[in-house]
Amino acid sequence: MLWTSVCTTNLHCPQRATNPPSGRYPGISAIVEPSLHVSEYVFATPDVNPMETHNGLACRWFDRKTGQPAISMFIDQIDDVDKTLAGLRAQVTGEDYYEPGFASEVSGLGPGEYAFVRKFAHSVTAIVGHCRVSVHPPDDYQDLAELIEPALEIGRSVGCSAYENDYVPSPLPDDWPIKNWGIAPGTEGFPPGVPPGPPL
Repeated sequence: MLWTSVCTTNLHCPQRATNPPSGRYPGISAIVEPSLHVSEYVFATPDVNPMETHNGLACRWFDRKTGQPAISMFIDQIDDVDKTLAGLRAQVTGEDYYEPGFASEVSGLGPGEYAFVRKFAHSVTAIVGHCRVSVHPPDDYQDLAELIEPALEIGRSVGCSAYENDYVPSPLPDDWPIKNWGIAPGTEGFPPGVPPGPPL
């Protein structure tokens, strides 16, 4: 079983042990690397994209050339699976305020596993047990279906668990394009705790 990824906020699932996020990041990266090539991006610190959702975990990778977020991933524990599935299936059938075909549901999965390709949101959402995983690739990513199995695998092998945020970010690349990114933590317009950027 993989314990992977560094991301955000307090996670707790009784079936999982407490594990530091710094030990999870390599595993999540290994799962999505073949599809998303996250090694080509700069991994964000937790504070860049904090989550307050139940047992929330958030990861974001930034483009090295533009300094803009390119890949996002959200993991959270859901209490009412049936209600969550009904909302996702409404995106498939066109109920509520959705148009038909906004999303498609993947068939033939294992017990307690569900996956949706959400075309309108350019993302894939998977549910494994009570754990929901949403993967948002770069805007120009072509085949969302390639992300179905990685999202399910993250739900199976990472899931939700309690941990303390012990992640210490690596320094930004010398050629980081946003020169003042994180120079003034806590200053309006800057997220707290991001790694120091190159000098202005």
